[in-house]
Order: sequence, then structure tokens, then C-alpha cells
Amino acid sequence: MYNFLQIVNYTEKEYNEDTYFVSNNFAFVIDGASTIQKMDNCNFIVHKFVNDFKINLSNEFYNNKISISNALNNALKNTLNSKFKNEYIANDVSAAISIVRFIDDYCEIYSLGDCSVLIELDDTIKAFKSKDIEKLDKKVIDKMKSISNRENISILESREHEETINQLKNNRLLKNKEEGYWILDTTGVGIKNGFYSKIKKELINGVIICSDGFSQAYDTLNIYSDLKKLFLDLKIFSINKVLFTILEKQNNDKYLNEFPRFIKTDDTTAIYIGGINESLHF
Repeated sequence: MYNFLQIVNYTEKEYNEDTYFVSNNFAFVIDGASTIQKMDNCNFIVHKFVNDFKINLSNEFYNNKISISNALNNALKNTLNSKFKNEYIANDVSAAISIVRFIDDYCEIYSLGDCSVLIELDDTIKAFKSKDIEKLDKKVIDKMKSISNRENISILESREHEETINQLKNNRLLKNKEEGYWILDTTGVGIKNGFYSKIKKELINGVIICSDGFSQAYDTLNIYSDLKKLFLDLKIFSINKVLFTILEKQNNDKYLNEFPRFIKTDDTTAIYIGGINESLHF
């Protein structure tokens, strides 16, 4: 199925809150999160949730007749059938997810939250990513910049300011509401509101599925203003070169002033699938 496959899954935390899965006819990336005010052991709890969900979802997808939404609902039910269920709820665990699945002559695309799917066609790159979280995040970033200017502090320091924390908390209250944003969480109500599309497989040259840590390469850090160049670099060099460039930019901006964002380095996960319609070479 795939002529080229490259994967990166990087964290600077004790436990990576991103995860991924790749099979012959489907692939997905999950990016987990917990409460704004972190609880003890929350990093492990989010890691546990996304990886249990990964296993359950991949098992569902081995039935290629099941719809993506039904697979997600079944996977959530099985994930919550766990001794960790109460901790998942107490930590307000949620996750963004993006999925690509090849069924017959089509590529299905599903996205919930701020994980992205980039589809390389002959003449353009199609980007699929929810805009609702992005809009809310932009308001918080603007608030952080305002605090930074007003109080003559770094963006990093403004992230911990009471006004910023309050706005983040208010945004979280909009989780899975019409006026807010849709996401995977323990209630499952966001699943039916994910974005879904289909593209003929014969039109697709390559696919990137990634968490928002990786998408910073083109939406925050100004590494790629042209997504065609990103795909070209993946073909010529490697996904690790892209990761290195991301980390270099982030480490040179440790106070977040040049490229305002929430943390210096987020968990960074991406799957690159290339040569989809090319014959395999041995």
C-alpha cells in the first residue's frame, strides 16, 4: 500500500501524551490533554488513556465494514471499561484525533480537534483541521501578548498569569458545546461532530497525519510557508530532519517571544505516507 512511510513521536515529558497507529489500510494520530490545573499523575493518566484508546480503535478498524464514528464509539466504550475510568473522568481527559483510512477506491478522512491531515494531490495540498480550537487558542495567545506588553514580561511568564489561566478555564467550559469546540472525551458526544470527507485514492500522492506539535512547522514557527516544500523535504530528506528544525526553532525561542505559543515544546507526532499510487520498488 505505501511506498514510503516515516514516523516521528517525540516528547520532553515523562510520558508522551501523543500516540499513533499505522496499518496497511489505516493510520491515525491522537493528541491527549487533561485539566488546565494539572493534578498528580495526570501526565501518566492521559498517556494511559490515549494508548488504551489506540489499541481499542485499531482493533475496531480491522473490520473494514465498520464506520469511523461507530469504531470511535466502540473504542471509547472499551477504553472506559477499565479500572482507570474514574481517573480519566476526574482528570477531564480529552484528545484530538485524525484518521486516514483506505477503503476500496477511496481515502476516508476524519478529524476531531486540532490534529491535522494534509493530503498531497498533483497540483495542491489539501489541509484538514478543526478551526474551532484554533480560534479559541488565538484569543488566549492574544491575551498573553497583551499581558506581556503591559507588564513587561515574557510570553512564557504571561502563560502563568491569572488572566491567562482564567481564559483557558473558560475555554475548557466550552468543550463539546456548539459555541465552543468538539473533542474526544469520556462522554463521547464530540465524535458525531468530527469532520469527515472522502477523496479518490487515485488522486492522492502523499498524506501527513500529525498532532499540533508537528503542525507548528507550518502554522506557528514559519518553517514552511509552502506545504509543497514540506512534502518535498520529507521525500528528499526525512521526517527527523523536520523534527530537528522544529526543535531548533523552539529551543532558540525558549521564552516564546518570537513565536508565541503555550509551551516551548509540545509533544510532536506525525505519520508521513508517500508514494501511494506508485508501484513498489524492491
